[in-house]
Amino acid sequence: DVRQMLDRYGLRSGALILELTESTLLDDSEGALRAVAALRQTGVQLAVDDFGTGYSSLAALKLVRPDRVKIDRGFVQGLPQGIDDATLVGAMFGMADALGIEVVAEGVETAGQRDWLLQRGGHLQQGWLWSRAVPAEDFEALLQARAG
Repeated sequence: DVRQMLDRYGLRSGALILELTESTLLDDSEGALRAVAALRQTGVQLAVDDFGTGYSSLAALKLVRPDRVKIDRGFVQGLPQGIDDATLVGAMFGMADALGIEVVAEGVETAGQRDWLLQRGGHLQQGWLWSRAVPAEDFEALLQARAG
């Protein structure tokens, strides 16, 4: 189905990133691994959303080896003051870097969070600091306004 959609819309496979939650991947590891293998054969990239909230984050990295992990906003909220959050997010960056996995920080809402993440190489961020959620029809206008 994914290959058919890529062909139908003329999208090169490497341009598509599918996000799966960590808990979805670990619910049925054999089935998840088969699905991930099939997706990888199409060239689709895989992102693990809500990283760090599942009961076995390290198993997700080892078994699935995603292209990208998205650090759950619950860890980002405490930055930069929260010592535990800073330690855990730093460790997530270190693990991902060692495995060649790209990292996105979710839930960035303050300049302090942005700066802390940037100082540690966290250049991919999403959250209300950058934009509130907007309806699809307003998205193009938002991009044009920011580009202009």
